[in-house]
Amino acid sequence: MTGDEKGRPGRVEWRTLGLFYGYGFFDGLILIYPVYLLYFRDQGLSETEIATLLMLWPISSLLFELPSGYLADRFSKKAILIIGHVAYLGCFAVWHFMPTFVGFGIGLALWGMRGALSSGAFRSFLYEEMEARGARGAFVRVLGQINALKWTAMLIAYSVGPALMAFGFTFVLALTAVAAVTALGCLLLVRRKAPTVVDDGTVGLGEFVRALHGHVVRDPAVLRVILFGGALIGTGAVDEYWPLLGTDLGVPETALGLFLGAIMGAQALGDLLAHRLAALKPVSIGATVAGAGVMLLVGVGVGTLYLALPAVVVFAMLYQGAATANSGLLHDRVAGSVRASAASILGFASNIISILLFYAIGQISERAGVPLAIACAGGIFIVIGLAGMRAESTAGRSPGHGGGKDA
Repeated sequence: MTGDEKGRPGRVEWRTLGLFYGYGFFDGLILIYPVYLLYFRDQGLSETEIATLLMLWPISSLLFELPSGYLADRFSKKAILIIGHVAYLGCFAVWHFMPTFVGFGIGLALWGMRGALSSGAFRSFLYEEMEARGARGAFVRVLGQINALKWTAMLIAYSVGPALMAFGFTFVLALTAVAAVTALGCLLLVRRKAPTVVDDGTVGLGEFVRALHGHVVRDPAVLRVILFGGALIGTGAVDEYWPLLGTDLGVPETALGLFLGAIMGAQALGDLLAHRLAALKPVSIGATVAGAGVMLLVGVGVGTLYLALPAVVVFAMLYQGAATANSGLLHDRVAGSVRASAASILGFASNIISILLFYAIGQISERAGVPLAIACAGGIFIVIGLAGMRAESTAGRSPGHGGGKDA
């Protein structure tokens, strides 16, 4: 039996896996992440200016999301990832040499651009390298392990980043840049086995658009997973409110880090278990999301500290496992020539939904408090999960449609 059939790394050499794992860990080691907003404030920026800067992040991601998918599919996914990483390093350089409102804005725009360039390209790059090595079935397992390493690195960043501020923001910024350069080095050392571009006659822009329409818009199996994934990841932006939820429920500030750390640990566990969920029927992903929504709706809706906090932790594990398993489903179903573009469409949709979600949660929170707003988000997850279950189960009963990973 081949490695692909077993769902194990198969013929993927440990050197390549180690480089991907190293990329995931050092890419998540963003030591400035828990302190950069404090630095903005220390430089004299007002709350309004900081809020304005934060808007540049999703806006720049939206602007670059769809073009990045096309460029990755038509030229080189690895090259697009490298360009994005250079832009990411450019953010740190601008912040160091221009610590002003304009400089911070340029930096966040570069960071957002990097997010767009890597969102569709990295998973497609990983999938195609796994496929070229005869280990396509191990994609979700390896992706989950990479994501788990990222969550571990983020937990380290949250734990030591604030303490390192005693040496100054420049020191923390430099360490973050070193981690980013290390991640870039791991990426550069990955030896490609998959073709740079999957050429199926879609060289020109017109042919590519027709292929995208045929392989995505007119393919119900692909369109389902994109719509489901966009709604799932977009609503997943609710995680930005975990600190506010914790404090509103009465978590002491000294213990807030433990709460956030438990959530990150649960997300890492969800990623590590995602391959087991992916091995089941696609309808199981929707069922997991619906179950996660129930945890959030009931656990947080009751409003008691000792019920809400464990519910959020369990929700984080279920949500992360479902999101990673859904990524595997997308990459299995979509044609290679438009794979990164399909992932970018999913990312674009999720960004739009995130913006709408932030507005809705903000309005509900002002009127009824953060816990009720988060509980309402739990209801949205239930709807998303049930809709996904219905769509996949209906498709599975349709004549000529087999469903599953290779549908």
